[in-house]
Amino acid sequence: MGRRFPTAVLLLLVCTIGAFAGTASAQTRLRVASWNVHHGTDVNAVYKVKEQAAFLAGLDPDVVALQEVERYTGWGNEDQAVVFKRALEAATGFTWYTHFSNHSGSTGTGQQGNLILSRFPFTHTDQKSLPYTRALTIAKMNVNGRSLLFFNVHLSPYSSKANERVTQLAEVSYYLTVYGSYDRFILGDFNAGEGVAELDPMRHWYRDQWTTASAVGKAFGTSATRPSGSRIDYIFFGKYLRSWLALQSADVFETALSDHYALVVEYTVS
Repeated sequence: MGRRFPTAVLLLLVCTIGAFAGTASAQTRLRVASWNVHHGTDVNAVYKVKEQAAFLAGLDPDVVALQEVERYTGWGNEDQAVVFKRALEAATGFTWYTHFSNHSGSTGTGQQGNLILSRFPFTHTDQKSLPYTRALTIAKMNVNGRSLLFFNVHLSPYSSKANERVTQLAEVSYYLTVYGSYDRFILGDFNAGEGVAELDPMRHWYRDQWTTASAVGKAFGTSATRPSGSRIDYIFFGKYLRSWLALQSADVFETALSDHYALVVEYTVS
């Protein structure tokens, strides 16, 4: 006959196991990445989308915002969204969910656009065409019971187009207000350096997560997101960081697989 434990001991064991189980499920990691993949080409304009996908999988993200993704265009003539999805699924063993939108504000192929990938199922997706032929890609998901909204943006390039970016950000701000009841990340390639005036609305209403992490000693490496040393890629969150969203780290991962580096910010969600 096997050994029998007193009832009090059994109750203690059950409570202890339950406490550990509760602790394990109380927090969920949320690792967010943003990267402009340069049409699937490296710094020398050599087509390397499969190598990019492997690099992205190595970053171990949970949610990804990519810009300059091509779907059946002259850049590779393939669906790059599928290439990235398959690489992440092979690396993690999870199903990954994708939402793409192009500069026409649709989800169709044959154009460049933005891609959101997530290992959390989407509860809502949307897409908008911004002024001057730019895309805004939107996806909502639940992370540990918290509803989070991600806006993936890619604004007009070059210093001469600051007025275009001002107009685009005004449109983005409108859509952020429309979705105002949700906690929002706004991330992507803003094509605007630190301190420029067109980013003032973002800095007023949202918090630059790299700067926030740096202020508390949780930013690693350099803030530059391009080989030139400039920073034009950002991850913003609402002005008041929620108590249940704990910032753990911010990193920029340098690579020659694009003309941009990858920006990664990690949180725990409780």
